[in-house]
Amino acid sequence: MVNNPAHVIENRDIFKLSPFKELTMTQLELKTKILEVCEEHSHDDETFVFMVKGEAGVGKSVVLSSVFNSIQERAVDISSNLHNTKNFLLVNHSEMLKTYKNIAANVKSLKKNNFDKPTSFINKQKKAAEKANIVLVDEAHLLLSRADAFNGFNEDNQL
Repeated sequence: MVNNPAHVIENRDIFKLSPFKELTMTQLELKTKILEVCEEHSHDDETFVFMVKGEAGVGKSVVLSSVFNSIQERAVDISSNLHNTKNFLLVNHSEMLKTYKNIAANVKSLKKNNFDKPTSFINKQKKAAEKANIVLVDEAHLLLSRADAFNGFNEDNQL
């Protein structure tokens, strides 16, 4: 079943970002808090922002992947407050986006079209006149803070 040694598998992005990766107690507490906030604010008319800060390598993306998987599981659970919500995970890097889509192809609750780059997502939502319930952004510090015609972004701020 496995053609590579453990250290090779563990260093692949698809392993690092797996929504099933075991979380530390601190990461589990953060995940629980994020899920509570999402359930509380997912149907608000007003936009709500929850920001996670941390040094590089502490596992923010791992938590985000796990959170998003849980959100999507709850989105199909009729007894959940998140039932029928439209949710997305955005990432700026093409390779990270590819990794998330590869994960989605192998995880029942995830769909490839729930992952996108910020500019593409914003433009699609605007064109379709739709609004998402929950949008998680990995590497949010890379969001554009002003229009950028080169990247096809004509708004004032991606956040």
